[in-house]
Amino acid sequence: MKTIAIIAIFGVCLIAGNFFRQSLFTRVIILRQMRYAADEMLTLIRFKTATVAEITDTLINDERLKDLIFLPAVKENLADENFANSWKSAVSSFSPPGLTKGDKQLIINIGGTLGTSDIDGQIATLSLYSAELQSAYETAEELCKKKSKLYTSLGILAGSFLAVILI
Repeated sequence: MKTIAIIAIFGVCLIAGNFFRQSLFTRVIILRQMRYAADEMLTLIRFKTATVAEITDTLINDERLKDLIFLPAVKENLADENFANSWKSAVSSFSPPGLTKGDKQLIINIGGTLGTSDIDGQIATLSLYSAELQSAYETAEELCKKKSKLYTSLGILAGSFLAVILI
């Protein structure tokens, strides 16, 4: 019985370490996809003068943005509210592990700028947010490289430490 408890504790610690490691990877993926989405929005506004509904449809149908699961909710909410509020409520309910409050606020701000000014204003604002997303992505990627192995190792070490204490 004691052996089973030790194995279970070790397993839980290992799983916890891997969860934190995976949350780092998730943040990198979400920020990369949001950067791509911002660039796609820029292209659609600049060259097609697309409406927010057309932009939303294009983003939803893009396979490269499959992890941005809040996008269909944006489209659903458009029937009841304006685009900025629809985007904000969809992003607010989107909470993947690893995404910081700053990341989430940046994503909310991106949607809040669409359809609120002339084309040049939207392009300038989206360009700024795209640069911010790139910076956040690079920081997240660097953090992931530095700490992903650390979290797995800490899980193993914590599990081993607790197992030794229980023996």
